[in-house]
Amino acid sequence: MEIDIIVAAMVEKKANDIVVIDFKENFSLLFSSFVICHGNSAAQIDAIVENVDRMMRKKKKIHPTHVEGKSNMEWVLMDYGDIIVHVFNEDSRKFYNLEDLWADAVIRRIE
Repeated sequence: MEIDIIVAAMVEKKANDIVVIDFKENFSLLFSSFVICHGNSAAQIDAIVENVDRMMRKKKKIHPTHVEGKSNMEWVLMDYGDIIVHVFNEDSRKFYNLEDLWADAVIRRIE
């Protein structure tokens, strides 16, 4: 499953506080899931993003249809159609607080 590959790629690069938000149950949206994490530095954020991309290409033969935010490494968004990947720096993650914004969805924290 794509989410498992994304999570494994994040774990491999020691991403912090990985969360999967599932919208399938209660929402009618163009996407079904968010996978969110944060890194401690621009270099770590870049490594996480690159590893997600590499693992998805290797295991599923797919690329993100769009990537935003690589120029400043505060919030990188990767669009895989049904799954949206968010890789934040810690301050931006706290500021945007997507988990609280989508609190009605099913939220799974990865240990």
